[in-house]
Amino acid sequence: MALVYVHGIGNRLDGGYVEAQELRDGLFRGHLVSTAFPERPDTRILSPYWGAHGGALHWGLASADLDGIERLGGSDDLAESIAAGGEGSAEARLLSIARTSLPDAVDALYTVAEDTGGTEDAIGFAAAVLDYTALRESLYPDSPETERYPWLAEVHDDLALVDRLVAEVGPPADDEVETLGGLSTVREWLASGANRLRRAAVTAVTVPPVHLFRRHLGPSIARTFGDVLAHLAHRGTPDRPGPIVQVVADAVERAAADGGPVIVVAHSMGGNIVYDLLSHFRPDLTVDVLVTVGSQVGLFEELKLFAASTPASPVVPDNIRSWINVVDRADPLAFRVAPIFDRATDYLYPSGAVWAHAAYLRQPHFHRRIAHRVAEALA
Repeated sequence: MALVYVHGIGNRLDGGYVEAQELRDGLFRGHLVSTAFPERPDTRILSPYWGAHGGALHWGLASADLDGIERLGGSDDLAESIAAGGEGSAEARLLSIARTSLPDAVDALYTVAEDTGGTEDAIGFAAAVLDYTALRESLYPDSPETERYPWLAEVHDDLALVDRLVAEVGPPADDEVETLGGLSTVREWLASGANRLRRAAVTAVTVPPVHLFRRHLGPSIARTFGDVLAHLAHRGTPDRPGPIVQVVADAVERAAADGGPVIVVAHSMGGNIVYDLLSHFRPDLTVDVLVTVGSQVGLFEELKLFAASTPASPVVPDNIRSWINVVDRADPLAFRVAPIFDRATDYLYPSGAVWAHAAYLRQPHFHRRIAHRVAEALA
């Protein structure tokens, strides 16, 4: 039994990939692995990296750089999008989110916090905060957040929110010495996210909206086209698969060699690559549960872009035993599959958040929800 995660577009080793993987794998192990394979906490998590074979921008995206000083993509742009969509002062933008939904505020912090260490403590705190919010929701199922968490009325800015959240949730470990260090590290890590949102909120006021959209969407669209076209142009044949197909196939093959169920979680373009792999290039590989997240498999099939596409209505291959597809209304790159494919189930992840596409796999509440769906599919 093993879990394979296939990343989406725009992932490069020099863009915080390793740090993001550490956080994501920790959340996978703490939720999906522990729920689906409780007897095997050491279940392997494979993360085939295909970004090295994605679209190569030979002039460094000079075609999209209008002034020569803009930095390409990154979490600061993401923070600007979150901040631009919030209310209140720059110092209390996160607090305004928390008073509507504390889980959304936590997920926002995990989304934009600096990838500069403290991963183990952040993973431990994620488990504790999930238990905390679940308990409060069970005690006050129909109450607004300000009644569910009365202390929200006592804090007045985002850094105070972080301090109080850490204090309310409590220590993620039993050892007192480790707890003090862990909580301090978590506090600093979460505060880095709050500070990034504060800076972004100021930027959102001073930067013209059209320029902000161009800055955020231009590089993202270029990366999307580059990686999509690289796969389509160089995916090869079943006898001679292209490099992206081969990297992912090798990982699924290694997972199958472990014996037991194989779960594949594929984000964005990763879902299209996995479907191409299982439906055409390697029909001999079996996946017990396929989870596509913020993916475009439905759109690609409507456009008949898969190697296995025919004019007829598609049938989910037998080697995909169960298929869960997660979409968010706020994610413009997420498409349904159930109206097109038989034996596929769509689930709405209702974050309503502007950061939806880039951050599913960084959000503790997402991991808890998807873990239960996978366990149901395996039962």
